[in-house]
Amino acid sequence: MKNSLFRSLIATFAFSLTSVAFAQFTYDISTADVRITSPSSDADWNKTYNEGSPSAVTFKPTGAEIQSKNTCNKNENGKQNTLTLSSSDSHWLDISVPATSTAEITHVMFRAVANNSSGSWTENVWSSTSSSFDASAAYKTEFTLTGYNNPCSYSQIELPAGIKSIRLYRRVKTSDNGDGTYSLACDGCKTNTGSGQTYALFEFYVWLKKGPQITKYVYLGRNGVISEVDATTSLITVNVPYSADLTQAYVPNEVVISDGASFIGANNASSKVQVVELGAGPTVQYQLTDGENNRTYNVIAKKEAAKTGNAIRTFSYIVDGDTIHLEKAQIDTLDNSQDGTPGNLYVTLPYSYQMGRANETKARHIKAWYTMAELASASPVVADSIYDFLSNPVITVTSESGEPLTYTVNVSFEAPQTGKDITSFRFAELGDAQAIEINDIDDANGTIRVAVGATANLSSLTPEITLSDRATISPAAVTSNFSTEKTYTVTAENGSTKTYTVSVFRDSEGPQVHIYSPLNGATGVSISGYVLDSIFDDASVSIGTADQIRLVGGGQTFNLNPDILNPDKTSRVPYSGLALNTEYTLTFDWGVYLDQFGNGSSPVEIKFTTGDGKLHNEDLPYASHMNGASFDQPTFISGATYNPDVSTYSSTSTEFGAYVIPAGGTLSINTDATTNIGSILVYYFSPSTDGAIQIATTNGASIDNTLEQYRLRHLSQAVELPVNAAGQTITVSNPGTSDIYIPYIYISANGQPALTEKDVWCTE
Repeated sequence: MKNSLFRSLIATFAFSLTSVAFAQFTYDISTADVRITSPSSDADWNKTYNEGSPSAVTFKPTGAEIQSKNTCNKNENGKQNTLTLSSSDSHWLDISVPATSTAEITHVMFRAVANNSSGSWTENVWSSTSSSFDASAAYKTEFTLTGYNNPCSYSQIELPAGIKSIRLYRRVKTSDNGDGTYSLACDGCKTNTGSGQTYALFEFYVWLKKGPQITKYVYLGRNGVISEVDATTSLITVNVPYSADLTQAYVPNEVVISDGASFIGANNASSKVQVVELGAGPTVQYQLTDGENNRTYNVIAKKEAAKTGNAIRTFSYIVDGDTIHLEKAQIDTLDNSQDGTPGNLYVTLPYSYQMGRANETKARHIKAWYTMAELASASPVVADSIYDFLSNPVITVTSESGEPLTYTVNVSFEAPQTGKDITSFRFAELGDAQAIEINDIDDANGTIRVAVGATANLSSLTPEITLSDRATISPAAVTSNFSTEKTYTVTAENGSTKTYTVSVFRDSEGPQVHIYSPLNGATGVSISGYVLDSIFDDASVSIGTADQIRLVGGGQTFNLNPDILNPDKTSRVPYSGLALNTEYTLTFDWGVYLDQFGNGSSPVEIKFTTGDGKLHNEDLPYASHMNGASFDQPTFISGATYNPDVSTYSSTSTEFGAYVIPAGGTLSINTDATTNIGSILVYYFSPSTDGAIQIATTNGASIDNTLEQYRLRHLSQAVELPVNAAGQTITVSNPGTSDIYIPYIYISANGQPALTEKDVWCTE
């Protein structure tokens, strides 16, 4: 950007507390040298920030004042203070770097929160290389801000090298005459001809170029505090631990310099991070340059006071794989004594860890670790982490200042566990392909039956056995012959026992299938719907090879497949297109379902007859309910397809299923009832605003209704039509231009009571 006109960039974006992203570059607003947000008074805009340093910036408004304006941040309540400017010739904001500073303004960013027009506006900024604004030598740039209807604009301006001051000046509407004419409030300058308007500044950020810098210096793990001595010299002070030996040479952990900077001088030209010694002699010195300016940094170390803390803050140990953490409640630190008086750690071990019991050896080899006060040391050291808890070990913690505090590990024991159950039993070597299914664990009678695949070698199987907490088993779970029954004894921690007899058998039988809808010999069966079945098997089951279910009748043959296999081993098989009043044979071949051992389900066959397509006296009253998972469309309803996946309630409901009538389509209900039908009640909804419904009968009764917008609504809209005639064909039509959905139809005989809303949704 050096020696070139600066460019401007405007972006409207979502505000972040840490950074602001623009189309071409990104600035972290936390790095701004000056940030003004919601100023509390005029003084916030009329002062020098960071006075006396290269980051000093002076703000001076002319003709502006602090006013309370609404801001665009939703998390801010009410109005916020802003700097309000108008387009008067006497209103502007000057921002400048004092002449005593070598810094330059590199870019600025601000947020205008309001103006009194809904249109966009042309903003004007002039920049100058003078420390006090020089109107005659200024460069001007223009950029666009949105109007009052969108007052959340952030504006960012990147400046060329050498800029010491800028002036943010009035605005004119973009619809004004061309580029307009402007005034800089100076003799001989052009005058303003734009219309007078106002706007407000809520936030303002300024970044400065301050020459080469060390921005971070870490020595012995401590961040140095960087302060300015004058424009070209800085001091880095590092507060190091009291125990640090500054006669030793250390390598700084990290030295970070600003972009474009480099080291100069014989002592530091080779590396940013070098071996240095910060003792009583001369300070360490770094020299930097950016090609135009040089800067010298002196680094000194100051020892902190010795830390006096010698407390164990946390103590952790592992028992049978479980990590137990002790906090202050179980640690007696005796911090107030500081005289070597023993402290105490209180740990609890299982009953069997006592001396002379089964797990005494474990108690003498416990892994433990702890944290201490800052810069304290310990004996034994934390890394020596195996302890004999039964010998009441001691740990001595010594503060950085040399004061010791000794802790004793005090042990107590839990009450003995009484559980003595086998909670799981499987054979790992058979693998996931033939995962073991426990047919039965009978704790009361102490028996376990385990199924394995037909080819499993029973003479050599390795069990994986899970027991009650702290229980043991005999014999051990090792490779054994399970061709005959095997007996195990489980002993609880309190010494009580339980015996289990394990029998293992090869599973060579496939699942058994039961068809429960339709039943064998059923009549009046739907011509489209689901075959529902359940599978009986001790093992897990899956769907086998395709096209192993056949439906034959009336010259038709259908090859069917399950579309759902539920975790409870029930399944459904969809079908459609059957003929009316026709007998069909439904056959499930071998292997429709497979168990986990590869055994196929046995064949099964039933017969049923479809309905005749009429609603009869004995079918009244008829009520369709939302049961999409198992719905069978009755034969007397035709024209519309039942969709089991349409939600008929809300987004959190599990109720599904509705007839779908497309635009121009018709659902027909045919009846040969000899008694008068009383009425038809239809609930319906439409996902759009142009849904409509018409119900008519062959005796001329009809009703029309135009839907408003009903989206997947429970009890969305009801229309009831008295029929009062026998043998009717009832049509439900859709004269609209979008689909309508009918989750519920109720047809009553003459004289039958109407259903209540509860009946509609709760009747089985």
